[in-house]
Amino acid sequence: SFPGLGVLALLLIGLLLAYPHLRAVLTPRWLPLFIVSVAMAVFAVSDKPVLGQFELGTIPLPAIALDFASMFRASGRMIWPAAYLVVALAFMLLARRFSPRTVLLLASVAVLVQAVDTSRGWREFETTEPPARLI
Repeated sequence: SFPGLGVLALLLIGLLLAYPHLRAVLTPRWLPLFIVSVAMAVFAVSDKPVLGQFELGTIPLPAIALDFASMFRASGRMIWPAAYLVVALAFMLLARRFSPRTVLLLASVAVLVQAVDTSRGWREFETTEPPARLI
C-alpha cells in the first residue's frame, strides 16, 4: 500500500518541523491506537510480497496462520487504518506549525502532486472498455 507522493511529502514536512517536539505528539493516550494500527499493518503484509511488478519471494507461514488470515478473505485491507493514521498525523503535525490557510495551501499542492503521481494508473481506465451491463 503506497500512500502517494503528496501524502509522503506532507508527512515529511510535518516530521521535519516537529522533530524537536515529537515526544509531545506521541503520548500514552494514543498508544493503544498506534499498537492496533501497527498490528493490523503487519497482518496486512502478504506472504508473497511484491515491489512494483517484482515478486520478492514467499514468506513461509504455518498452516494455522494461513487459516486464520483466510477468515478475513483479503487481509490487505487491514492496512487502511494505518494509512488513515499516517494522513491524520501529517495534518496534525502541519496544523501545529502553520495557520489554517497555509495548511490548506500545502494540502492543495499535495493533492496536485498526488494527482500527477497517480495519473498514469487512472488514465488507463479511460481506454478500458467497461464490462457489459446485465439488465
